[in-house]
Amino acid sequence: MSLRTRRSALTVSATTALLLLAACGSPGAGGASPSGATAFVIGYAGGLSGMLEGFEKPALEAAKMAVEDINRDGGLNGKRVELITQDTKSDIDQGGPAGQALLAKGAGALLVTADYNFGGGAARAAQAAGVVAVSVGAGSPKFGVQGIGPLAFTMGTSGAGDGALTAEWAYEKRAARSAYVLLDDTTDYNKDQCRGFQTRWRELGGVLAGQDTFKNGDASISPQITRMKSLPKTPDVIAFCSYAPGGAVALGQLRSAGIDSLILTNSGMDGTYWFEKSMPELSGVALPVSASVWGDDPAEEVRRFVERYKEKTGSQPQNMYPVLAYAAVQAIVQAAKESGSTKGADMAEAMNKFTDKQLLIPVSFTKDTHIDVRRPARMLVLDQGKWKTDGLRSLKKAPPLFAE
Repeated sequence: MSLRTRRSALTVSATTALLLLAACGSPGAGGASPSGATAFVIGYAGGLSGMLEGFEKPALEAAKMAVEDINRDGGLNGKRVELITQDTKSDIDQGGPAGQALLAKGAGALLVTADYNFGGGAARAAQAAGVVAVSVGAGSPKFGVQGIGPLAFTMGTSGAGDGALTAEWAYEKRAARSAYVLLDDTTDYNKDQCRGFQTRWRELGGVLAGQDTFKNGDASISPQITRMKSLPKTPDVIAFCSYAPGGAVALGQLRSAGIDSLILTNSGMDGTYWFEKSMPELSGVALPVSASVWGDDPAEEVRRFVERYKEKTGSQPQNMYPVLAYAAVQAIVQAAKESGSTKGADMAEAMNKFTDKQLLIPVSFTKDTHIDVRRPARMLVLDQGKWKTDGLRSLKKAPPLFAE
């Protein structure tokens, strides 16, 4: 995932979006849907093809389920809710145009990719048009007031908090004392995760044996492995800040090199698809998630949703993003109901007051923080190729949301 910013393109995109919206009417008011009926339209701008497809398509299926459930229960203030899509093709440059296209079709809210860098373009187009945009799981706090604007929210939790939480869990529950940090520096979330881990690890008294970087597209991390193996002692844990597919390649190389340290990673490495053929008995990987899709989530409503998802799609969800996408649709509709309005500013004001709002998962925002910093995590541990939940865990001490 590239960190390149397309500010000039986005400025043009935002202007184009506003012109289109002026011609089509305000989407926030609930305009004509693609089917010609009066409806509240939610647009999904995501990587429905390309490298993000494994995350985005399941999230889209869950969003469709949420819309069906809402319409079955009467819709939004008497209006049907409709969902339309635009494929960004997992191209960071296509986010803005995808958002514009959806807004031009009458979208009154947008769902966007679960990443600040890939989802930011569409969210900025929505911000310029006065429309709420909700990421289905971005873990950078920049996806909000600070990086996009007051109409942008994410259903994710912060990368820094996730990294700090794994540090506390490993230090307290696994008695780990030495760590190596391996950063895939292609996304803001990855950087925040490693930063949060390092900050909390040092506070706990853990030893940092070393640190290194790689990129998700690297075919080999042999130089990093050589440096790690040159250490006097193998570290107890590796803070592995990456995501599939590149993270899967790198992790496989670590294990092939005989490095058996406990791997502490993130939800981008949830799922079995990335190891079940090449490393079917893989063990020693742990990560925090907002929901477990492996049949043992502590919340009954999450377990029921996973079973419904499997019945509807015929497949096992591979990560938490379908759960977050379902909750994102709920959040949009709930904000419109509570505010009595489908205008972006009114909906955002309602969402700013969400405090442990019980949707499919609990959701909390404030006026200045549009990422959930309160939600307890489920720690997933991989053992012999199977994910198991090691209970709920809340941070004892949260690191700063932003790098100082």
